[in-house]
Amino acid sequence: SPGVNADEGTVAAFDAAKAKWDRDPQQYASKAYCTARQELSVLIHLKHGNIVSLLGICVNPLAIVLELAPLGALDQQLKHYRRSGDKLTAKTCQLVVLQIAKSLEYLHQQHIIYRDLKSENVLAWQFPAPFSRAQLDEDGGSRKNLDQVHVKLADYGISRPTLPTGVKGFGGTEGFMAPEIVKYNG
Repeated sequence: SPGVNADEGTVAAFDAAKAKWDRDPQQYASKAYCTARQELSVLIHLKHGNIVSLLGICVNPLAIVLELAPLGALDQQLKHYRRSGDKLTAKTCQLVVLQIAKSLEYLHQQHIIYRDLKSENVLAWQFPAPFSRAQLDEDGGSRKNLDQVHVKLADYGISRPTLPTGVKGFGGTEGFMAPEIVKYNG
């Protein structure tokens, strides 16, 4: 179940998953197993500084054990900025984009198509807090590590290896897919 500090979206997602489980536990368990197996088949071969590392698996209950992202998902960091009224610096944006691009480049070198890029699937290890730049300026502190960013790509449930003939089918999170893909699938 979600932790005490879980946001509304996390609680709603948990409640929706629990309702599905309660309706048809066998079908949902089968789907969960297939998704976990797919994600493991991708994660087990990956080792990169901007990709969440697989630490292990638990069979009962079925769980994939990954590194803990101390700052959570990038979308939560962006919400902190939006609520505070502060803006990300160009340098912070550049570092996030560069690190995600490096992780995608690595995946492509491993012949893996990610297919689910969104801020919820980017986890943060280091990210500047809102107004941290202003606070350091006032205190006369060092500007050396103001834009320190370390993010990693997570969630490989719908990733697929490429074949010499290409990738068949489409995947992604609804609302994040390109319009031509949604139109084709409709």
